[in-house]
Amino acid sequence: MGPSLAAGAVQLRLLSRLSRSSEETHATAGKTLQDHVVVLGYGVGGEMLAEVLERAAVPHAVVDINATRVRQARREGRPLHYGDVTSPEILAHVGVARARLVAVMLNDPDATVRAVRAARRLCPGARILVRARYVAEVPRLLAAGATEAVAQEFEASLELIERVMRELAAERPERAGREHIEGLGPRLPAGLEVESVPVGSEAWIAGRSLAESRLRARTGATLVAVSRAGTATHPDPEDRLETGDVLCLVGSAEQAAQARRLIEHGPAD
Repeated sequence: MGPSLAAGAVQLRLLSRLSRSSEETHATAGKTLQDHVVVLGYGVGGEMLAEVLERAAVPHAVVDINATRVRQARREGRPLHYGDVTSPEILAHVGVARARLVAVMLNDPDATVRAVRAARRLCPGARILVRARYVAEVPRLLAAGATEAVAQEFEASLELIERVMRELAAERPERAGREHIEGLGPRLPAGLEVESVPVGSEAWIAGRSLAESRLRARTGATLVAVSRAGTATHPDPEDRLETGDVLCLVGSAEQAAQARRLIEHGPAD
């Protein structure tokens, strides 16, 4: 038992030093950061986001409870904060109350909900963007206070569909300039994108039908699917859209942006 106890004591000392160092870093960040981005979770997605923010010179703070990841990031010169991302005290230390955006990139669904609630209590006006694993988790996250929840399941499916269609188009170069691949329906022409937009509790479109919203006439974007309770269906014009729905839109970047504004805030006129 001796070697195991010794190894455990070393690990505790390392965690203690890391915790003390993080407290000093938290205190500095809490006083200096303003209008910044807070990233909760430093897995693959959190690391990628932090790298992009760093390259874009966007002020940000990253929090993770995995001591190994935090130590490695600090060795690489990245000032990660060690702590529980669901703790209001930790979030307050990294200036969440003054953040303009919070990105939650956790793998644990329950911890994600707790982190969203804690962040929302500290920053009522900030945008909280959350990564969810499944579409069925989106309503719970929106109810907890998330501004937007992106389901990996939904996004990955859409991305795979688009790639399959590109592969099929490449296999039939003689038809590449046409709008359809025989037997497979339309493929996305250049310039069109797939966008998924969750319907939040405050969304203008919640409770309205697709016909009432006149989404396509007002924005040019086409609603091709509605995901509700984990099931995607083709929308009927008279079906009323509900809080927690995830709307799959196809259109140009500008059309998608206009559609998002309409869904969230209603028509400008």
